[in-house]
Amino acid sequence: MNYERHIAAAESFLYEESRLSNDGGSGMLSAEAVWGTAVQVINAINHARGSRRAHVSKNYERRQIIQDLETKYGIALNVGFQAALGDLHSHFYGGHLSETELADSLIMGIRFVSTMIELAARELPELERADCM
Repeated sequence: MNYERHIAAAESFLYEESRLSNDGGSGMLSAEAVWGTAVQVINAINHARGSRRAHVSKNYERRQIIQDLETKYGIALNVGFQAALGDLHSHFYGGHLSETELADSLIMGIRFVSTMIELAARELPELERADCM
């Protein structure tokens, strides 16, 4: 998968979360859709930075990318990262969040992945950015 495919997959997961939320769908599936969005956009950023690896599969590697972005752009991302890749993904498997906690985590996770999609475009080199837009 390359940058464009990861971004397309991320946007597809985000659309699915929106559809589930608007149609009264499963909170567990919404949680996993946000997690899928986060993973795909992190993979896109990894590609934009020139990595040849298809996937960033370890959370410590994902966290390093998040920390690099926080430093580079001067914005806080860790709370959203925890919501999307910690709380929501765990909820999919265990259903441990209350309705209020799930709603709060979904809001934080969606904000996080939306910001990450914007940052992914900034990470592309100038020439590639023109080809992808």
